[in-house]
Amino acid sequence: ELATKFDRSVMPGPGAQRPFTFGERQHFTLRNGLPVVLVERHQAPLVEFSLGVYGGSSADGAGKEGLANLTAAMLQEGAGGLSSQAFAEAVEEQGATLTAAAGYDAVTVRLTSLRENLQKSVGLMANLVARPNLAQPDFDRVKALQITDLARAMEQPNALAAMAYARVLFGGGPYGHVVRGTKAGLSSLSLGDVKAYWAAYALPKNAVLVVAGDTTKAEIEPLLEQALSGWSGGDAPALPESQAPDRTGRTIYVVDRPGSAQSVLVAGLRGPKRGSPEYASLSAACFALGGGGVARLYMNLREDKGYTYGAYASLDARRLAGVLSAQASVGSAVTAPALKELVAEIEGIAGGKPITQVELEVAKADLADGY
Repeated sequence: ELATKFDRSVMPGPGAQRPFTFGERQHFTLRNGLPVVLVERHQAPLVEFSLGVYGGSSADGAGKEGLANLTAAMLQEGAGGLSSQAFAEAVEEQGATLTAAAGYDAVTVRLTSLRENLQKSVGLMANLVARPNLAQPDFDRVKALQITDLARAMEQPNALAAMAYARVLFGGGPYGHVVRGTKAGLSSLSLGDVKAYWAAYALPKNAVLVVAGDTTKAEIEPLLEQALSGWSGGDAPALPESQAPDRTGRTIYVVDRPGSAQSVLVAGLRGPKRGSPEYASLSAACFALGGGGVARLYMNLREDKGYTYGAYASLDARRLAGVLSAQASVGSAVTAPALKELVAEIEGIAGGKPITQVELEVAKADLADGY
């Protein structure tokens, strides 16, 4: 009976807006120079910590591609004198999660802690940051695993496309390789490289800590002061500046992978930095171009042509420059016509078929309400 009352010819509208108020940001600086941003949110007994150490893979250095990623992995191999297994068990005993990961511009340590276990959990995070073991046996094992993982990734068209795309856009500059690095770069790394990287960049004045959740400044500031009192240092090396080849006109690059049943198409160009005033408008345009099932690329390459299961566009805005990309995986037999349609859609939204008011409203609603 319910089914007969439901009109499937009419798309359901959005539900009622649920109120959301972003908490006030409180700023303070620890005695060691670490800036902290706190947002209180007391609905659940959880506290999230995100510590960003500036540098990331853009600071790997020539010939050491993959250094930041390997360093982030090594941070999770024990700290404060606890072995890798003992450290993981200590985190688990607190009901916490504690991870480290590298990106293009930072190595980020994230902690999720129960409020009742804040002191011990923060102490574990402090040990990971300020007192990682960085032992040779762990290094040998983790390095071998990363080289193996990279070799496996090199067998996948998506990974090959990402590596080629980074090199084409940025040449030998800081963004000219993917975060996981290269085989030559990883193979050249030593434990000394990891220790030197972390000693150079993991400094309170070269980091920022964001805390959000069920705590207050009065509670968390002294706790952080105590836990991080042994972490100190001066200024980090100057971060690398952008180096990218000048490009004019359109160029097609082909990475041949004999026997592949699919082709990965990636088209795009360098875009603005994260702080650019164009960031919001370009984000909306990218959503209209390839933000999902109602976007132009999806409707053309999947719904109309049947070339792919999905086609998407994105804006990855970084410290030095952004990356505007449109991507789709298609059957090898339709590589050429699919590429033609992909490029046509990019050119259309950039000129001949600008974003419509309806597309803009859909993009704004998704970007603003997609929390």
